[in-house]
Amino acid sequence: MQDRELVSRCIAQVKPDTVYHLAGTSGTTAEQMYQTNLLGSVFLLEALRVSAPRARILLVGSAAEYGVVASASLPVSEDHPCQPVSAYGASKHAVTTWGLRYAQQNRMKVVVARPFNIIGPGTPSNLLVGAVVARAREALQSPRPPVVRVGNLDTVRDFLAVSDVVDAYVRMVWASCWGEVFNICSGRPSSVRTVVSTLLSFSSRQIHLTVDPTLFRNADTPAMYGNPEKARRKLGFRVTCSLERCLKETWEAGMNQEVTCV
Repeated sequence: MQDRELVSRCIAQVKPDTVYHLAGTSGTTAEQMYQTNLLGSVFLLEALRVSAPRARILLVGSAAEYGVVASASLPVSEDHPCQPVSAYGASKHAVTTWGLRYAQQNRMKVVVARPFNIIGPGTPSNLLVGAVVARAREALQSPRPPVVRVGNLDTVRDFLAVSDVVDAYVRMVWASCWGEVFNICSGRPSSVRTVVSTLLSFSSRQIHLTVDPTLFRNADTPAMYGNPEKARRKLGFRVTCSLERCLKETWEAGMNQEVTCV
């Protein structure tokens, strides 16, 4: 995505009628996030403007765009000001800004998803649920009593299944709500402590938790969950997979190592 000429040639050759732009990175340096998330998206949008101007385009932002939101403003809606505190959130907000600019100034069919905490089989280990499953699998393979290290358990997040997120993305590209942003969320606050405890409850052996301060994040917001009303009203989006079911599927896939990526 960082090679402007290659992106341009690919789009000119394929001339897609629908684009789901899911490429991006979160676990790298600020410079790499800028290069991949922002410039890669701009290169794609410009190539589409030139070679496939009528394509339906989904861009994926992030709940991290909001930054720290006061409890009085939760659940957060799409019209809430974005003040990202992380480099990842800032890069995703820049993608949203440019995507809306192309929709408005070039009349391109761009819609932006703002997903919250996506979970499911294959959740990568750089995300909370994936990290806990990976550490649990390693601990259970040890002859010693299994222990899993965790960070801050006292935060609250909005978790939803990857299957529901995919459903929302498909709905977005066919709803013709161009130039708009949609929270893709459950609207249900869940404590990280509950999520981790539920995951470990699926183990056949008891696993002990230990809080490791080195795993705390500097920019950890106490609570973040979204308002899904706009997606319900305009897209007909509904969460269909319960949190417990999704966590169980994630645990089983992780223990069996049948899935390696979301």
